[in-house]
Amino acid sequence: MIFMDGTNFDRRVFEAYGVKQIDHAMLWSLLTNGTHLDVVHYCYAYLIRQREQERYSMQRRQLESIKKMPNVRCHEGQHRSRGVKCGVCRKEYDIYVEKGTDVNLSSRLVHAACHKAANRMYVITSDNDFVPAMQIAVSEGVDVRCCSVIDPSASHAVQLARLGSLAAACRAPIIPITSDILGKCFQK
Repeated sequence: MIFMDGTNFDRRVFEAYGVKQIDHAMLWSLLTNGTHLDVVHYCYAYLIRQREQERYSMQRRQLESIKKMPNVRCHEGQHRSRGVKCGVCRKEYDIYVEKGTDVNLSSRLVHAACHKAANRMYVITSDNDFVPAMQIAVSEGVDVRCCSVIDPSASHAVQLARLGSLAAACRAPIIPITSDILGKCFQK
Protein backbone atom coordinates (compact mmCIF):
# COMPACT_ATOMS: atom_id res chain seq x y z
CA MET A 1 0.00 0.00 0.00
CA ILE A 2 1.36 3.40 -1.00
CA PHE A 3 0.45 6.83 0.36
CA MET A 4 1.81 9.52 -1.92
CA ASP A 5 2.07 13.22 -1.19
CA GLY A 6 1.71 13.95 -4.90
CA THR A 7 2.04 17.73 -4.75
CA ASN A 8 5.21 17.51 -2.63
CA PHE A 9 6.67 14.81 -4.88
CA ASP A 10 5.93 16.69 -8.13
CA ARG A 11 7.43 19.91 -6.76
CA ARG A 12 10.58 18.16 -5.52
CA VAL A 13 11.09 16.33 -8.84
CA PHE A 14 10.55 19.53 -10.82
CA GLU A 15 12.93 21.55 -8.61
CA ALA A 16 15.65 18.89 -8.49
CA TYR A 17 15.44 17.52 -12.04
CA GLY A 18 13.37 19.97 -14.09
CA VAL A 19 11.11 17.06 -15.04
CA LYS A 20 7.39 17.57 -15.27
CA GLN A 21 6.10 14.11 -16.27
CA ILE A 22 6.69 10.85 -14.39
CA ASP A 23 5.56 7.31 -15.09
CA HIS A 24 4.01 6.76 -11.67
CA ALA A 25 3.24 3.07 -12.22
CA MET A 26 6.94 2.45 -12.91
CA LEU A 27 7.95 4.50 -9.87
CA TRP A 28 5.61 2.59 -7.58
CA SER A 29 6.83 -0.73 -8.93
CA LEU A 30 10.48 0.21 -8.41
CA LEU A 31 9.90 1.48 -4.86
CA THR A 32 7.88 -1.49 -3.68
CA ASN A 33 10.37 -3.88 -5.29
CA GLY A 34 8.18 -6.89 -5.94
CA THR A 35 5.80 -6.33 -3.02
CA HIS A 36 2.15 -6.93 -3.94
CA LEU A 37 0.65 -3.48 -4.37
CA ASP A 38 -3.08 -3.52 -3.70
CA VAL A 39 -3.85 0.22 -3.50
CA VAL A 40 -2.23 3.62 -3.93
CA HIS A 41 -3.61 6.68 -2.14
CA TYR A 42 -2.51 9.64 -4.25
CA CYS A 43 -3.03 12.93 -2.38
CA TYR A 44 -2.62 16.19 -4.29
CA ALA A 45 -3.73 19.79 -4.72
CA TYR A 46 -4.14 21.39 -8.13
CA LEU A 47 -1.74 24.20 -8.84
CA ILE A 48 -3.18 27.69 -9.27
CA ARG A 49 -3.90 28.00 -13.01
CA GLN A 50 -3.38 31.78 -13.18
CA ARG A 51 0.06 31.53 -11.58
CA GLU A 52 1.52 28.48 -13.32
CA GLN A 53 -0.51 27.86 -16.49
CA GLU A 54 1.91 25.43 -18.18
CA ARG A 55 2.57 23.30 -15.08
CA TYR A 56 -1.15 23.41 -14.20
CA SER A 57 -2.07 22.01 -17.64
CA MET A 58 0.55 19.26 -17.38
CA GLN A 59 -0.57 18.42 -13.85
CA ARG A 60 -4.21 18.10 -14.99
CA ARG A 61 -3.24 15.76 -17.84
CA GLN A 62 -1.07 13.67 -15.55
CA LEU A 63 -3.77 13.47 -12.88
CA GLU A 64 -6.35 12.37 -15.44
CA SER A 65 -3.98 9.53 -16.37
CA ILE A 66 -3.36 8.61 -12.71
CA LYS A 67 -7.11 8.59 -11.97
CA LYS A 68 -7.59 5.93 -14.66
CA MET A 69 -5.03 3.55 -13.15
CA PRO A 70 -6.40 0.47 -11.41
CA ASN A 71 -6.27 0.48 -7.62
CA VAL A 72 -5.38 4.18 -7.40
CA ARG A 73 -7.52 6.39 -5.21
CA CYS A 74 -7.04 10.11 -5.65
CA HIS A 75 -7.74 12.54 -2.82
CA GLU A 76 -7.85 16.23 -3.66
CA GLY A 77 -6.74 19.09 -1.44
CA GLN A 78 -6.47 22.68 -2.62
CA HIS A 79 -4.35 25.81 -2.68
CA ARG A 80 -5.74 28.85 -0.88
CA SER A 81 -4.52 32.38 -0.87
CA ARG A 82 -3.42 33.86 2.43
CA GLY A 83 -2.48 37.48 3.02
CA VAL A 84 0.89 38.16 4.62
CA LYS A 85 2.78 41.31 5.48
CA CYS A 86 6.47 41.87 4.80
CA GLY A 87 8.35 42.29 8.07
CA VAL A 88 10.67 44.88 6.52
CA CYS A 89 8.59 47.09 4.20
CA ARG A 90 5.18 46.21 5.73
CA LYS A 91 3.71 45.71 2.24
CA GLU A 92 0.84 43.22 2.13
CA TYR A 93 0.67 40.47 -0.49
CA ASP A 94 -0.91 37.06 -1.05
CA ILE A 95 0.80 33.70 -0.93
CA TYR A 96 -0.78 30.37 -1.82
CA VAL A 97 -0.68 27.53 0.68
CA GLU A 98 -1.60 23.91 0.16
CA LYS A 99 -4.51 22.72 2.29
CA GLY A 100 -5.94 19.27 2.84
CA THR A 101 -3.26 17.09 1.26
CA ASP A 102 -1.42 16.30 4.50
CA VAL A 103 -4.63 15.61 6.41
CA ASN A 104 -5.92 13.35 3.61
CA LEU A 105 -2.72 11.32 3.58
CA SER A 106 -2.30 11.15 7.36
CA SER A 107 -5.88 10.13 8.09
CA ARG A 108 -5.84 7.43 5.41
CA LEU A 109 -2.49 6.09 6.65
CA VAL A 110 -3.72 5.86 10.25
CA HIS A 111 -7.06 4.34 9.19
CA ALA A 112 -5.32 1.69 7.06
CA ALA A 113 -2.87 0.89 9.87
CA CYS A 114 -5.59 0.57 12.51
CA HIS A 115 -7.58 -1.71 10.21
CA LYS A 116 -4.51 -3.80 9.32
CA ALA A 117 -5.05 -3.11 5.60
CA ALA A 118 -1.45 -4.10 4.76
CA ASN A 119 1.68 -5.37 6.48
CA ARG A 120 3.90 -2.79 4.77
CA MET A 121 2.97 0.77 3.85
CA TYR A 122 5.10 3.18 1.83
CA VAL A 123 4.81 6.94 2.35
CA ILE A 124 6.26 9.03 -0.47
CA THR A 125 7.06 12.48 0.91
CA SER A 126 9.75 14.81 2.19
CA ASP A 127 7.37 16.50 4.63
CA ASN A 128 7.98 16.04 8.35
CA ASP A 129 4.30 16.77 9.07
CA PHE A 130 3.65 13.04 8.60
CA VAL A 131 5.76 11.97 11.60
CA PRO A 132 2.79 11.57 14.03
CA ALA A 133 0.75 9.52 11.53
CA MET A 134 3.76 7.30 10.79
CA GLN A 135 4.36 6.78 14.50
CA ILE A 136 0.76 5.68 14.98
CA ALA A 137 0.98 3.28 12.02
CA VAL A 138 4.19 1.77 13.41
CA SER A 139 2.60 1.44 16.88
CA GLU A 140 -0.17 -0.57 15.18
CA GLY A 141 2.44 -3.07 14.00
CA VAL A 142 2.77 -1.89 10.39
CA ASP A 143 6.14 -1.85 8.63
CA VAL A 144 6.23 1.76 7.37
CA ARG A 145 8.80 2.87 4.80
CA CYS A 146 9.36 6.48 3.82
CA CYS A 147 10.55 7.30 0.30
CA SER A 148 11.88 10.79 -0.49
CA VAL A 149 13.19 12.56 -3.58
CA ILE A 150 16.92 13.30 -3.33
CA ASP A 151 18.27 16.29 -5.25
CA PRO A 152 21.40 15.24 -7.21
CA SER A 153 22.93 18.72 -6.90
CA ALA A 154 23.00 18.68 -3.08
CA SER A 155 24.69 16.45 -0.52
CA HIS A 156 22.79 13.18 -0.10
CA ALA A 157 23.97 12.93 3.51
CA VAL A 158 22.65 16.40 4.37
CA GLN A 159 19.30 15.70 2.71
CA LEU A 160 18.93 12.36 4.49
CA ALA A 161 19.83 14.03 7.80
CA ARG A 162 16.99 16.55 7.26
CA LEU A 163 14.66 13.58 6.88
CA GLY A 164 15.86 12.02 10.13
CA SER A 165 12.57 12.49 11.98
CA LEU A 166 10.73 10.61 9.21
CA ALA A 167 13.27 7.76 9.41
CA ALA A 168 12.95 7.69 13.19
CA ALA A 169 9.14 7.63 12.97
CA CYS A 170 9.10 4.59 10.73
CA ARG A 171 12.11 2.99 12.44
CA ALA A 172 13.76 2.34 9.09
CA PRO A 173 16.15 4.20 6.82
CA ILE A 174 14.68 6.52 4.21
CA ILE A 175 14.38 4.94 0.77
CA PRO A 176 16.06 7.61 -1.38
CA ILE A 177 14.37 8.37 -4.68
CA THR A 178 17.49 9.16 -6.67
CA SER A 179 18.29 9.75 -10.33
CA ASP A 180 18.89 5.98 -10.65
CA ILE A 181 15.21 5.36 -9.88
CA LEU A 182 13.73 8.48 -11.46
CA GLY A 183 15.72 8.04 -14.68
CA LYS A 184 13.61 4.96 -15.37
CA CYS A 185 10.41 6.95 -14.77
CA PHE A 186 10.92 10.18 -16.73
CA GLN A 187 8.47 10.73 -19.57
CA LYS A 188 9.21 12.85 -22.60
